[in-house]
Amino acid sequence: MATASSGEAAGPGDHQDHDRRLASSLTARYSDWVLEALDELPGSFLLTDPALAGHPIVYASRGLAALTGYARREVLGRNARVFQGAATDRAAVAGVREAVRTQRAHQVAILNYRRDGSPHWVLLHLAPVFHAHDGSLLHFLAVQVPIAAAGRGAPRRAAPAACREEAGRVEEDFPCASVTAKVFVDMDKRGLEAEEPRVVSDSDKEKAMNTANSIFSTLNRYSKLTGLVVCGKRCDSFGIPALSSSLNLSLGRIKQSFVLTDPSLPDNPIIYVSDAFESLTEVLLPKISIRKDGSSFRDLLHVSPIRDASGKVAFHIWVHLDVGTKHDFNGLTPEVWQLGAVGAVRVAVRGLSASGSLLRPSR
Repeated sequence: MATASSGEAAGPGDHQDHDRRLASSLTARYSDWVLEALDELPGSFLLTDPALAGHPIVYASRGLAALTGYARREVLGRNARVFQGAATDRAAVAGVREAVRTQRAHQVAILNYRRDGSPHWVLLHLAPVFHAHDGSLLHFLAVQVPIAAAGRGAPRRAAPAACREEAGRVEEDFPCASVTAKVFVDMDKRGLEAEEPRVVSDSDKEKAMNTANSIFSTLNRYSKLTGLVVCGKRCDSFGIPALSSSLNLSLGRIKQSFVLTDPSLPDNPIIYVSDAFESLTEVLLPKISIRKDGSSFRDLLHVSPIRDASGKVAFHIWVHLDVGTKHDFNGLTPEVWQLGAVGAVRVAVRGLSASGSLLRPSR
């Protein structure tokens, strides 16, 4: 927390200024109403700001207080390691630390500690919050879903409260965009009984995802006045996700004129343009399109959804054909020729999505 100069204790005004600076991390980027809107959402979650020193918690939900026993004022301004303790698994912490360093989403079952020192298992769902148009990192979202005990496996020994207070006092900055540092304190676990990790159910995972989706929706809804749109995946400087080199290579072999759009981004923007399309047109209009030189042509347009291996719509494909130009369709009708492009893209997307290589890894 903020402290007064000359070693004096911080007064009420200092604390109020500190709280206002933390709140402005959200209100300045979204709107003055975003805090009230987030308070209405169910679930246990928090938001942290990597741009502030120490990567502090700038928002804590009502559900987080109910789950952990920490009042909101006790965690605001502190690092998220406040919930970790002596028996928190180092491997789980390392996974969280790496996800933060690489600015990517991450889920892990982890042993946390309540304010009274009692341990409890949660599914931690970590998600970066990016600016949709320039790809800048705004916040990290951390959702905590309690994992129920299955028979035995409940913690037998709580971490001493003194150890947890000491952990909270250690000054190690949470890593931000390009800085590698420790996320939580690695405590010595000698003398503590081994703890079996909890099994995370599909319903727990779904609950975490639903909570995260509601938060992203709320941040977008209450940021219209500032023009800010957020997303959970890295975009490049123009707001277009970077396709993987493997997908680019596969799409480059397709000879038809087409573009891919991403329906998960605002305004369904174009994210890939084929070589044939690039030489044909740059402005899309119903029925009539415009070439680069400004001349118009009749456009036979076919639009289809492209689903990934899980069945989710990943892209829309728009296949264009200048009906006024002679084409060699190899005995096929123009419509079937267009479907050939759709089929080729579907094969490429489904094959690569199974291995998770549709988008280029985050920088």
